[in-house]
Amino acid sequence: LDTLPTGRNFFSLDSRSVPSPAAWALGQLSAQSLIERHLQEHGDYPQQLGLSVWGTATMRTGGDDIAQAFALMGIKPIWAPGSQRVVDFEIIPAMQLGRPRVDVTLRVSGFFRDAFPNVMKLYDAAILALANYDEPGTSNTIRAHIEARQAELQAQGVDAQQAHRQAAYRVYGSKPGAYGAGLQGLIDERCWGERSDLAEAYVNWGGYAYGNWSGPDNDKDVPADGVVAHGDFQHRLSQLEAVVQNQDNREHDLLDSDDYYQFQGGMT
Repeated sequence: LDTLPTGRNFFSLDSRSVPSPAAWALGQLSAQSLIERHLQEHGDYPQQLGLSVWGTATMRTGGDDIAQAFALMGIKPIWAPGSQRVVDFEIIPAMQLGRPRVDVTLRVSGFFRDAFPNVMKLYDAAILALANYDEPGTSNTIRAHIEARQAELQAQGVDAQQAHRQAAYRVYGSKPGAYGAGLQGLIDERCWGERSDLAEAYVNWGGYAYGNWSGPDNDKDVPADGVVAHGDFQHRLSQLEAVVQNQDNREHDLLDSDDYYQFQGGMT
């Protein structure tokens, strides 16, 4: 039911409504601002970005981060009339988009993973749709990147269908039941000597892929709920041109929360 008795069944947000129409409007604006800034500073459109996504921020905003990622890729959510729940998505044509698509890799927090599994599956479905979306010109950078990575994996002996699945992973996080970015213990105990030590810990802790399916031969009965994918995650990080961590409130910042330098800093 869409209506519940007053005073019972409290919840902060219906996860099926993420991103909300309001978040989509803001996500489009923030995506455009990000693209304009990249153009001003680098003289070209961004092609591959990393986005750190937290569950608490998603609950406060209704999904601004996810909406921004969708807008960058050229994906528009579709909401059901009345309930405003996201039921599908549509690919914005290149002619209407007016720019190349941006390939966005998500590093989600443990809380986001637990609270919004449907959003991760929706995002993965959008990536897979773009991987098979044929359009004129070179605007579909996501398809180009997936095909290039698939060729690399096949050259290493990976089956073609499995290589395609691995090449299309764009949602990563810690393994099921684990939280954080895996860096704070090393920093507190000073158990690192080189930056590469922190990078290795970050990849090992967050190199688990999430999506709709992960089975060999495209077996859709095998869900991608924390698939070990350290090599794929490391490859994605090596391709990023910029890393984004949106801040939706003024209650805390880089100077009083270690999560910023763990998540955004680790991804960088």
